[in-house]
Amino acid sequence: MREVDLAEASRLLVAAWRIEDGVLHVTPSGADEPLLLRCACRRCHWIVETRTTGGTAVLHIRCHGCGRSADLRLAGGPAAG
Repeated sequence: MREVDLAEASRLLVAAWRIEDGVLHVTPSGADEPLLLRCACRRCHWIVETRTTGGTAVLHIRCHGCGRSADLRLAGGPAAG
């Protein structure tokens, strides 16, 4: 499984996501295979929330190890409330 860092992941439009064994996997829109999201601190365990920011659905993630965070855009419109 291909790994991506937080900077690369923040440019993706995420079609699907899942947590498996504490590890976050994201599938970009138009891709067949999920990617493993790894932080700059080399950890891959994330605290995850879905949010709506400015009418856009986002996956808000924060590294469980170092606290770095980002909002990943979710495909499919606003997040369900």
